Amino acid sequence: LNHLDLSHDITIVADLRFKNEVDYLDKLKGYVHIPLYIHNKEAENSGDTHVSEQEYKKFKNKCTLVDNNDKDIDALYRKLELAIGLDFED
Repeated sequence: LNHLDLSHDITIVADLRFKNEVDYLDKLKGYVHIPLYIHNKEAENSGDTHVSEQEYKKFKNKCTLVDNNDKDIDALYRKLELAIGLDFED
């Protein structure tokens, strides 16, 4: 993340799995950080105990929950737009 390009109006950082990654974004000055948790019960219930699949639980409560259990990409974009207050089609 220390090489993150923040030169655009919106930068989406996908797939943060570790608390130190979220902490880094929290500490950046001059940017709005909107942490989202894209909930997918299938992935969450996989039983994978690797640290990269479990550490999100340490920061999940800081995130706005976005449900992704209907597996519809258009519905996910609409939910993301609502969560962050933007229209991706503009």
